[in-house]
Amino acid sequence: MDSDKTVLVSTPMFGRYSEASKQLLRDCGCEFVELSRDEAADRDVLFDHLEDVNAWIVGYTEIDEAVFDRAPNLEIIAKHGTGVDNIDLDVAEERDVVVANAPGANANGVAELVVLHMLNYYRDLVAGDATVRDRQWGGDIGRELAEKTIGIIGLGEIGQTVVKRTQGFDLTYLSHDMADRSAFEEEYGVEDVADLDDLLSRSDFVTVHLPLTEGTRGLIGESELEAMNSDACIINTARGGIVDEAALADALAADEIGGAALDVLESEPPSAGEPYDTLLSDDRVTFTPHIGGKTEEAMGEISSLTARNIRNVFEGDEPVHRVR
Repeated sequence: MDSDKTVLVSTPMFGRYSEASKQLLRDCGCEFVELSRDEAADRDVLFDHLEDVNAWIVGYTEIDEAVFDRAPNLEIIAKHGTGVDNIDLDVAEERDVVVANAPGANANGVAELVVLHMLNYYRDLVAGDATVRDRQWGGDIGRELAEKTIGIIGLGEIGQTVVKRTQGFDLTYLSHDMADRSAFEEEYGVEDVADLDDLLSRSDFVTVHLPLTEGTRGLIGESELEAMNSDACIINTARGGIVDEAALADALAADEIGGAALDVLESEPPSAGEPYDTLLSDDRVTFTPHIGGKTEEAMGEISSLTARNIRNVFEGDEPVHRVR
């Protein structure tokens, strides 16, 4: 491997919980250029640092053709996470730039957040906390998770981890996935449901675990929400664009579903106006600020995979996880 490789880092999470990840690249002769998220979002600042960059560790910075034009020496973009919808993959392929990510490293953290949202939906922990802080007492009668049905849209590593982490609740599991997951489904008693509306109509909870692509954008829209039970809850910890948020606001207003738990939004943070004015004012919706995979353990493992992806490419090998 050539020495003196320059690695641009535009996410503060890289190496924060895994110093060994940075050391791995230093041992390969890499030098770091680190930008804050605000600096990376400022194109004038960003463009000043791209000419000599060989690798880029990216979080949410948009990487489009204009960015590629300013980075002629770029060999690999390593997403510090899973979703690559902020990277123009077609241009990356045209420029022969490897795109790699770190799938599965955050699976446990996301799955645990799904469980937390399920429990909160039935026991209203947020409202209970507010009641006590107001020096009041009491609370509504809750429900139990035992013997309920959970529909999992996308039975990849995160979806599978949701199944594993909820085994003690005696749930019925339904899954909808284009890939063959038959071995896992047989082992864990998951029913494969080819018809999405069928899964939606039979589920007490629906949890989404898909990447955001042109094929999945708006996948859960007006007709899908109408197919759900009137007391069911939809949980989205994947990407905001997969659930049509305007349709979700309408479905809640019409009492077509019972509630929602959203860790991701199409606009993060939520922009002014609709549908967020309606969603934010509805106490049947619980929000978390895209924290599903943000655990110390997950961040450390993601950093490790990210560093290994870059090292492998610099050494002429395949990255651990290639996207394009």
